[in-house]
Amino acid sequence: MKKKVAVFIDWYEPGFKAGGPIQSCKNLVNQLSGLFEFYIFTSDRDIGEDSSYENVQTNTWIRNAENIHVWYATPDARKAKDIRSMIKQVQPDIVYFNSMFSKSFALIPLLVLKRIKYSGKIVLAPRGMLHSGALSSKSLKKKVFLQVFRLSGWPSRLLFHATDEQELKYVKKHFPSAKVKVAANIPNVDNTDLTFPVKQRNELNAVYIARIHPHKNLHFFLQLFKELKPEYKLRFDIFGVADDEAYSARCRELAADLPGNVQVNFHGPLVNREVLPTLKHNHVFMLATLGENFGHAVFESLTAGRPVLISDQTPWRSLASVNAGWDLPLNDKQAFAGTIAELMEMGQDEYDVWAKGAKALALDFMTKQNYTSTYLRLFNETDN
Repeated sequence: MKKKVAVFIDWYEPGFKAGGPIQSCKNLVNQLSGLFEFYIFTSDRDIGEDSSYENVQTNTWIRNAENIHVWYATPDARKAKDIRSMIKQVQPDIVYFNSMFSKSFALIPLLVLKRIKYSGKIVLAPRGMLHSGALSSKSLKKKVFLQVFRLSGWPSRLLFHATDEQELKYVKKHFPSAKVKVAANIPNVDNTDLTFPVKQRNELNAVYIARIHPHKNLHFFLQLFKELKPEYKLRFDIFGVADDEAYSARCRELAADLPGNVQVNFHGPLVNREVLPTLKHNHVFMLATLGENFGHAVFESLTAGRPVLISDQTPWRSLASVNAGWDLPLNDKQAFAGTIAELMEMGQDEYDVWAKGAKALALDFMTKQNYTSTYLRLFNETDN
């Protein structure tokens, strides 16, 4: 009989606007559904939406696939009594949290588990939320939570799931005595042959795929583009949900103030199946993020054979050494400006070298992964 895993996550498919966390969880569940039975407790709507998904039953278990059941909870059905009833019904051997600061999908469930004296294994994935950049947003609220979390005794009771060695360090920084295991995120992979977009000198098609939020730092590039040489022609396509209206308005104002040789287009969020085709229509993916624990869109750009221009606040480092892209410090705007100029001035042959390097790095990354055995060790309930 397969062991049962109860998963708590704010958003799950068919949702897509929350980006990477949904993909991380979906790919994990699909990878292990032959070995475990998953019960996913999630929201009935996508991020920022006021109504439930169409044609999706709420507040009941839906069997999405073999060994995968999903409960789409409406806002009034996420209380402690509802979660307690669900846990009593499922009787999970393992409880997995795909977030840290969520009220309905982390804080309340943890309180319920403590009250019922749950004796199974509890695994918590911070998903980059302990990164210094992530903690800078709503910092007081998060600091209070971390202090309460420490005093509750939870850090010594559960197992933290870090997705890389850097996140392990962040967990240990805040919870020195915590038990932590590293298991890399499972990304989407493009298995098709590499193709090359036409690359003319002094022309560049760049793309941004992420939430429009201060943490993703979109304005950084919009400010840089103001200094582009007049002979450079740039098209910059922005895909992502605007979950911070004030910040989105600021970015639109910056875009409107750019010179005529820079064309900026705001498209809204992309459904998952459109991400790879969209990346392939562009020359480079840009993301000046304040911090990512993995960066699904970064990897998807690499697996599509498109170099990336990103900050040095992700696990993707030393990219230029393998001709896959550039990871630069945010305090060095000149380095970013110089790289954009370098990209602009590339002809087809030079650009193709970077496209090949991006694809090669993604392939090399995947050959080194053994996801099933890694996640089996993470979920091994005897290692408590």
